[in-house]
Amino acid sequence: MSSATFEQTVYYRDLVNSLPNALLVIDAAMTVHYANLGFYELVGAREDTTFRATLTDVMPDLALDPKLCALLSAVAEHDVTIERYVVQQEFPILGRRMLEISASRIKRDGIAINRAIIRIEDVTEDALTQEKKAREAETSRNQVVEINHRVKNNLASILSMLRLESRGVEAKASRDILERISARVEQIARLYELLAVSGADGQVRLRTYFEAVCESIAIVTGAEAQNWSISVAGDNPSVSVDDAISIGAVVNELTVNAGKYAFVAQTTPGLVEVSCQDLGGALQIEVRDNGTGLDDANREPKSTGLGMKLVEVYLANLGGRLEQHSVTGNGTVNIITVPRKPKTEGVAAIAAKDVSGALRSAEVVALGGHRAT
Repeated sequence: MSSATFEQTVYYRDLVNSLPNALLVIDAAMTVHYANLGFYELVGAREDTTFRATLTDVMPDLALDPKLCALLSAVAEHDVTIERYVVQQEFPILGRRMLEISASRIKRDGIAINRAIIRIEDVTEDALTQEKKAREAETSRNQVVEINHRVKNNLASILSMLRLESRGVEAKASRDILERISARVEQIARLYELLAVSGADGQVRLRTYFEAVCESIAIVTGAEAQNWSISVAGDNPSVSVDDAISIGAVVNELTVNAGKYAFVAQTTPGLVEVSCQDLGGALQIEVRDNGTGLDDANREPKSTGLGMKLVEVYLANLGGRLEQHSVTGNGTVNIITVPRKPKTEGVAAIAAKDVSGALRSAEVVALGGHRAT
């Protein structure tokens, strides 16, 4: 070897030894032909016990992973590469570490030879950081689920009190008011019942929620006894808890209005149809009935109009709009259009924000559209 070649060899060896990652060269039998200082520092080995030894002799835990051993042997003889293969290795001083292994076949003068160069990186700290983040996210989810359970239970208690009060009220107008308030509280209670079961990802399936809301409306208003029913169909998009409460409140008011007023003078069975369509950039919800219909001069008879005022409040909050088409004798169609909102926050942040916002919305619904002062 000439002095120039020797100097060049020493230069490249020094260059490789300066790299922080562990590097070594093996053949198909996993015999070590070269290792840099980063490798010796990582595994706590010496050059005289590593050179010409097998890799599994130097790192015994690798023998516990036959798949990795087969891959490493194949790299030296075939065009096989390994990218970020994670293994665990027990070290005398460092203890158990997570190692990320990558390997590729060596080429000399553009021709592949039966050698593989292996890069080993200690990713233990990164793994611990990710594990810590996962634990924190799980803790946040559990806390939100617990809040959902508590809200659900508290709303159930409020509903029980409302129903007890309504039984002792003789005036029909007063009973109607308690019935409307009960339906509003039930709407939110059904939402938190769903959340308590489905988890805390900050999203609510809208058609599933409508089905629960409409089921409760049918029970509270005694729809079957009054010869009318409710059906739900369409897409099942996800929305935030806060938006679900607002959209649910609008559907609740329109459906209850239809049940109370659309079929009064009708002898045939009444039907309220709730449907949802995901238009991509917006949601379109329809509340349609086959009742007698209402003209503009006779819209919402015998009603205080508070229900429609609540609809206006929630649509303003959603940035949505309502179109109503009603012809006497041909029923009424309510078309609600709500723009979709982009999801830009993490799951835990969305869930925490939605719980806070939803509780404020619940207060508004329960108080008939007015905040407490």
